[in-house]
Amino acid sequence: MQNIKIKEMHPKPFLSASGRIHKSSIVNRSPLKIENVIEYPELVKTPGKLIKFYAVSANSVDALLNNYLYAANPLLFNDPFDCPVQLWNLDSFRYENIQRFALFEDLIRKLGEDRFMSPIYNRNLFFESRMATLGIICLHEFSLNSSDCQDTLWGYYSNQQGFAVKFDSCILRKSLGAPFQVEYLDRSQLDKFSLDSIEEGEDFLPMFLRWTTQKKKIWENEYEWRFVLQDLEADTLMMDAPDKERKRTYCKDAISEVLLGLKFFNVTNMVEVSEKESYYIIDIEKQKDQCDLLSFLSDCSELKVSHMHMKQDELAIRPRRCEIFCEAHGRFHIKYLE
Repeated sequence: MQNIKIKEMHPKPFLSASGRIHKSSIVNRSPLKIENVIEYPELVKTPGKLIKFYAVSANSVDALLNNYLYAANPLLFNDPFDCPVQLWNLDSFRYENIQRFALFEDLIRKLGEDRFMSPIYNRNLFFESRMATLGIICLHEFSLNSSDCQDTLWGYYSNQQGFAVKFDSCILRKSLGAPFQVEYLDRSQLDKFSLDSIEEGEDFLPMFLRWTTQKKKIWENEYEWRFVLQDLEADTLMMDAPDKERKRTYCKDAISEVLLGLKFFNVTNMVEVSEKESYYIIDIEKQKDQCDLLSFLSDCSELKVSHMHMKQDELAIRPRRCEIFCEAHGRFHIKYLE
């Protein structure tokens, strides 16, 4: 890869309407060369708060209880247009080109060169191997700029029934490093990539950063930020990093608030005592994950908790501070502070 330029190692949200966070250029000569440049503008600021939305499940509750974020393999993202391998030039994975890289050199020696005559096979193998050590943690900006989009995100990720964890990004960065802002582009603007522009022994990370931090413009209301980790230890037999590697712990102090969705509490299980006081009774066996979450929040009295709330005369969802007390197994006292 030529012309790698890193101006700012701690990237911040991009404010300019015309600039790009990461830049790529296609050089029209044979063979096709795609040069990627990482460049961060000066006049920008990292968001103070980042938020993670969850549906209530055993995995999501476990992540909160044990203070970790899951660094996913980008090849397993639900959205096929998020980190697609199709953006990587297929011809650049031809046999005569890949054999100069140590990854393929070892495999060719073990398996024989006949296995590597298909560029599609080579590209798929390259990504399976490389993504095994790469992990992406996706969060969203929490600020006045993004507040109007929070209702949509609650619907996307939890049907308003889940929970969200708001983080202090400065504390979170101490554990995970610097996050990268996702840039939202029209399909024609999405950068493309090529092995032809990478010199032997050169680091792939700049390309992977650009590849993993661009999405279609339709998702721009997500205000997404990503921690891109490349140091995972992969299981060579499974061709992926095990869960214990993908679970990245953070300091508990990084949590600034836990928010419960508008429909987190099933109304049939809620007994309202007054405008500011309710009891919630659930079946522990049938709703174990929710019970574990509420029990944890009741034990952590120092943790700020809010329940998303909509007033009868106002078309807006806002957080409403509350305290949760576990009175018995499956019986919780919800006390609203405002």
